[in-house]
Parts: sequence; C-alpha cells; structure tokens
Amino acid sequence: MLIQWIMAPRRTGSCPNCCLWWPLTISLVATVFQAKPINLMEGTPNQLIEVPGSNKKVVVATCISANGKPPSSLSWETKLKGTTEFQEIKNDNGTVTVISRYLLVPNREDHRQPLTCVINYQAERYTQSMVLSIQYEPYVTIDGFDGNWYVKRPEVKLTCTVDANPPPSLYQWRMVNGSLPENAVVSNNTLHFRGEVTYSFSGTYICEAKNAIGSRTGQVEVNVTDKPLPTGPSGSLLGILGGVVAALLIIIVAVSVFLVRRKKQKQRSDTDSDMMDLPPSHKPVPPPKKKPEMKTPLTAHDIQVVHLDPVKAEEEIITLPIQTSYYDMSTSGNAPYCEQRNSGHTDLDVQYADLDTSALASPPSKGSSIHASDPVEYATIQPYLR
Repeated sequence: MLIQWIMAPRRTGSCPNCCLWWPLTISLVATVFQAKPINLMEGTPNQLIEVPGSNKKVVVATCISANGKPPSSLSWETKLKGTTEFQEIKNDNGTVTVISRYLLVPNREDHRQPLTCVINYQAERYTQSMVLSIQYEPYVTIDGFDGNWYVKRPEVKLTCTVDANPPPSLYQWRMVNGSLPENAVVSNNTLHFRGEVTYSFSGTYICEAKNAIGSRTGQVEVNVTDKPLPTGPSGSLLGILGGVVAALLIIIVAVSVFLVRRKKQKQRSDTDSDMMDLPPSHKPVPPPKKKPEMKTPLTAHDIQVVHLDPVKAEEEIITLPIQTSYYDMSTSGNAPYCEQRNSGHTDLDVQYADLDTSALASPPSKGSSIHASDPVEYATIQPYLR
C-alpha cells in the first residue's frame, strides 16, 4: 500500500500577522497493489415457482467475489441446464468486484438439484453450494389396478400417488360417469373397496390433488372380468431364464470343443509313441537323399548303349514277390506285412548277379570277332550261399 501526504494550500496575500488556520486538512490517497477478495454465494430472495408453458428465465443464485486484486475467476458446477451472466465493478482503490448470476426456467425436474459456485483467486480455490427449492403443482398417478380384477376377488384398493411441492393438502375421488360404489371408502389418498369385487367396480376413477400452487388430476380405467386371467412368468423372470440358458449353452459348447481337441491330441501322441516303439526293420524307410552329382545335367558322353540278348535276358529274369517296407498296423498277430507275404520264400531262393563292368565300358570294335547278333555276357548270376 502506498500512502501519499498532501498538505492543504496556505493562504496568500499580505497580512501583518500571518498564521496557520487550524485544524490542518490532510488528504490520504492509498494505492492497493494486492488484496484478497471477500467471497460469498446468495440464493434468490424470491420463491422459485414452476409456471406451466413459460420459458422465462429467473436468477436462482448469485456468486460474489468482492474487493479483490487481481480479480477472481468465477464458474459454476451443476447438472442444471441454465445460463450464466458476469459483471465486474472496478473500485476507486483499484480492487475489482466480480459478480456471476445463474439463471434458468424453474421446473420440477430441477427441484432439489445442487448448484455450486467456484471462485479461483491466485492459487486458492473457494466453493460454496446450495440446493434449489422449486415449487410446482401436483403430478398425479393412480396405482392399484393390475388389470386382473375379477368377480369375488377380495381386498382391492386404489392409491393416488402425487409428486408436488409443497405436498398436497387435499385429495378428492370421483368417477367419470357417476358416483363412487357404495362399498368404496375414501381414506386420504387411498380408495378402499369393502368386500369382494363386483361388476359395479368397473369404470373410470379420477383422483384430484391440490396444494398451494394449484391442482391436478389423474385417472385410471378399471375393468372387471368373470374369472382371473392366467398369470405367466413376468418379463424379468423370462429374461433371467433366457440368460441362464444362454450361459449353459456357451459352457457346453466350450467344454465340447475342449474335449474334442484333447482327444485328437491324445490320438496323435499315441500314434507317435507307437511308431517310436517299432523295431528298426519295421520303421518306414526314409526317402533317399539326393547326391550332389545327381543335380548336374546328363551329357551325351554319360550315356552308354548296352546290347542284350532278349532270349537270354528273359530266361535269367527272376520274378520276386512284391514286398512292402512299412509296418501294416491292421494285420493280426502284430506281424509285419512283408513277413506274411514272403513267408513261403527263403534267402536261398534269391540269386545275385556279378556285373562285368569291363564289358560295359569297352564296346566291341569294328575288328572284333563278336557280331552284333551274338549275345554278350555282362553278368553271371550265382546262387547266394550262407
């Protein structure tokens, strides 16, 4: 704060005796550099009343941050669908007063809704809340008729349910086409029917509720049947049952898929273990490996022409039975298929040939005594001796 002293001007002129006039006048001018504001929230002094069909907005609350420097920042926190307006007042000492007003159209949906004023000054946060109180006419509904009033049904009643502020002070019951049944008794907001249901209970019933703001009515049409209507499960129960059935189906499908996959995996593991337990002679023969020289393409020099005697070759050919080199799992006695097919042959029945490679390597020359029609001996077949 800066304080400046200002002296009052002295009198001028010629006088034999100059003196000061008392009392002295001193003026102080204070300049404020920073000031913490005074915060408060006020509700409207007027009663908030719902006016049906009106769209006029009224002020429901005012938020004030007075004499602050720098000025505060004001906002509102609420679920209400209203609007705001702001006002700043600059004071003579350099401080600022900020005012925010909240406006809305009063209606019963906003009754008992909270409204909070938020004031931010420098690093400080100030909040203050209030709950709206809105007055409105009664909103009336009639409960008690379940659509299944039948002859000789005991103990039925109708209840007038009202939403109003202030609460209703008067209830009135009547029927559209006449007076109430003789055995109908009014007890505040409830209409009791003495004895069993009769056809005289049929009709449209009206309940009127009044409070300080106004009055409104509600109605219900009652139909009386000969016999009670069949009662089935309610919609909520059907929904619960449907959910349980759907959950069970999902669980069953999941378990079935799991069991099928587990069975397939077990079959594969059993087959692999059986193949591992086979003797070396019964295991499948692996495919022959390709030699590096087989990858090179053949040339004309690699091909040799061999002349064979058809008659002699046909006599020396020995037909061997077809043998399989794999293990037949379907045969009985756990014996390999090759042993069952060749059980009538022995190693003595197999003959082996010694190939004369020198005859293949050197074809007959032009001066040779061997003619083209003469047979050439390239191999000698001898029996196998153990």
